[in-house]
Amino acid sequence: MRERYFQIRRIGLGIVAMVVAGILLELIAPQIFEYELHPNQFFYFQPLPSLEAAMWPGLVVFLGAYVAGVRFVVPAIAYYSIITAFAFHIIYLIAQPAQPMSYFEIAARNSLGTALGLVVVVVAAELGTALSRKRVEPTS
Repeated sequence: MRERYFQIRRIGLGIVAMVVAGILLELIAPQIFEYELHPNQFFYFQPLPSLEAAMWPGLVVFLGAYVAGVRFVVPAIAYYSIITAFAFHIIYLIAQPAQPMSYFEIAARNSLGTALGLVVVVVAAELGTALSRKRVEPTS
């Protein structure tokens, strides 16, 4: 029972680290790739912006999983789902006056990027957990 308590506490610590890292990266992260957007952005998959958009959550989840040191896939998927739903809602609000779209249409147009991001987040969670378990604790 005590083991479970410490595991939940470590997951909570990892989530806090993930949220703080996400906020800091959002404030200071530069644009990595130089690219020009297609004039009709809604109808074409653009790999470089999608890759860049998948990298930041992957890095944040990696840090959270590393801090937690326990299985972190479920919190990582929950985090990615929340930020993706928020981004889709912002797109919905922006597109409403110009070209009304449903959430389903927004999700369909961004499905490749969302799938790529989900894969990156799951891999980052597993990698962060694995590296955290391999780190050597200093001895006194």
